[in-house]
Amino acid sequence: MLSQAAIFLASAVILVPLCSRFGLGAVLGYLLAGMLIGPSALSLVSDVETIYQASEFGVVLLLFIIGLELQPSRLWVLRRPVFGLGSAQVFLTGRRPRAFELLRLQQTFAPAARHLSG
Repeated sequence: MLSQAAIFLASAVILVPLCSRFGLGAVLGYLLAGMLIGPSALSLVSDVETIYQASEFGVVLLLFIIGLELQPSRLWVLRRPVFGLGSAQVFLTGRRPRAFELLRLQQTFAPAARHLSG
């Protein structure tokens, strides 16, 4: 586990400054590091559980950093767009599968109804 953590750190230390130097950004450096050391490329880290734990830890750190940089006054100003668009997204993504479900039912039962009525 410790050696794989060292691999995570070493790949990030090498690729993040390299990508930043070319103007690509740090996030792309982290993504490239993960792709290179993962099971699809060099396979330096192949234990799925280790990858899962490292990715969860990365998400927690990302949310922590976002929380540190977020100012409550800015969040208060954005409350209407955030809650309005967020509610719309939840509503629309919940309705879309239902619409496809109804369409599929119609395609299934319409031929049977025509056959029985004809």
